[in-house]
Amino acid sequence: MRIKELFPKIEWKQMKQPMIRMFLLCAIYNFFYVLIQVYLYSRHGLFQSCANALSILSSLGLYYFCVKTWNKKWEIDTTQIVYVLGLQILYVGLLDFVLYPIYTLISKVYIGYLCMQVVCAFLLFMMIPLQLMMYKALSEGKRTIKELKEYIIPIVKENYKEILNQYLVILLIVLLIDVLLGGQISASGVSASMIDTEQGRINALSVCMNTLYVANPWMMFAIGILALCFYSVQLVQASVVLVIYALIGIGLSILEISYIRYIGELRIKKKKNGTKKAKTNR
Repeated sequence: MRIKELFPKIEWKQMKQPMIRMFLLCAIYNFFYVLIQVYLYSRHGLFQSCANALSILSSLGLYYFCVKTWNKKWEIDTTQIVYVLGLQILYVGLLDFVLYPIYTLISKVYIGYLCMQVVCAFLLFMMIPLQLMMYKALSEGKRTIKELKEYIIPIVKENYKEILNQYLVILLIVLLIDVLLGGQISASGVSASMIDTEQGRINALSVCMNTLYVANPWMMFAIGILALCFYSVQLVQASVVLVIYALIGIGLSILEISYIRYIGELRIKKKKNGTKKAKTNR
């Protein structure tokens, strides 16, 4: 595999509208999340419930963004809402009510901690690509479990390496930026208290949870504006930081839009013998 195949193909001419749309959707989500964090952070139970609800509702925004990015007509019905919200509820419930309690019980033992990291790393690599593939199937008119499986499985079998490799590259870029910025991405959000800084451990469960709650390109920009408004910071210094965060947001937006567009271009092509084969129209 060539190096350029690891990165999503960037179509510069088709970036303007998706980037504006992504920025507006992220701004709406970030506004409400920041409000929740400011006013409810000390009330952990209520804060967690509101953050979960916001994460679940935001999946509808992501589905809308994907459909518009794929140039599909936006028509949503009850079945689509159930699938979109249901998958996000499954993710939130699995992380918050299953894996997190298990993690608190067995993470003190090294073998238990290691097992949890493997499970969470696998989930981290799978949940976003699976979510996008389901959105793609729904946008193509698939409504039953059988139709979803028959549509998704052939495409994934043919393209799973490229699907996962491109997503992994984006994830590694985010982690690299996080390291360069001193952990500001991984340390923000509802799972900040789960980061084991004393032992220097990289917590895959923390990264998974932040993916659900604060993993959008413009979250750091929103937090920077909040700091500028509520805390006494030097204007010049704050302006430089905001410019850096804005550039990071633009860069990550381009990668994420390109990856979503790549998922939307995957097709199932029939061979001459009548069998189906997945192919990418790039």
